[in-house]
Amino acid sequence: MIRSIILLTMLFLMGISSAQATSQVNTLSANDTISNQLIESQVDEETANILLETPYRGFYAIESKIKNRNITFGEVVTEQSFPDGRWGAMAADIASLVEIPAYSTGSRIEPTATAYVIFYDIYMPGLDHSKVILLPTSSNAKPNMLAVLVIEHRNHLRTREIRGTQTGSADQNGNQIFFFELAM
Repeated sequence: MIRSIILLTMLFLMGISSAQATSQVNTLSANDTISNQLIESQVDEETANILLETPYRGFYAIESKIKNRNITFGEVVTEQSFPDGRWGAMAADIASLVEIPAYSTGSRIEPTATAYVIFYDIYMPGLDHSKVILLPTSSNAKPNMLAVLVIEHRNHLRTREIRGTQTGSADQNGNQIFFFELAM
């Protein structure tokens, strides 16, 4: 009887510690996969603080491949979502909306990129929702999720030296950020 009580107490305490560890990791500021500086370089300080400190519902990293002289995204390599990994296919679909021209230096070193898709609850106080794109889904419900797509471009050329490659929210390295609302 005493052994059973001790065993149940230990299991209960281990469950509490893992739940606390999980809740501490689900913000971008605590996530080691993506650099805080990457987020801060793409948006204003207030929006960066909101994105870094708000707990997310899901985080996915999608690797790139070169296809027809463009960088495309396909395979999910890191997934972390709560309570399970159910949004992996949606994250890959969101990342596949972006193609980046793959400029070559004449060497065999190809440029690469990583797409990070982060899912948040829709309401984020202080976020400028005028920059958010409505993403149609099969659900006709009101949007209830915010997906943030961050593209980290690793080009072996200096992007600013290539004429006409800098567009919209891209920085000099080709990094970009997009905001999507969707119904899940």
